[in-house]
Amino acid sequence: MTCLESPVFHREDQIKLHKKFLVEAKRWAIPLKNHTIPLYISKIVKDISDRTDSDISLESAEQYLMYGILLQNYTLHTK
Repeated sequence: MTCLESPVFHREDQIKLHKKFLVEAKRWAIPLKNHTIPLYISKIVKDISDRTDSDISLESAEQYLMYGILLQNYTLHTK
């Protein structure tokens, strides 16, 4: 069991948390859309940009969290 599926969180709280991960990943992805970036980053940016709130699941939430951190690190450390 991961912290994202903890029994401490109610289902509604889990969904809010999952959506927050998507919003955060999009926050870092959108500014990169108009830049020259490596192909692997471009694929992540496209994947995140194409997602909607209806794409929320435990697996996708973990992916959004990972993508958000990766895009944040890429943005902050390549300037």
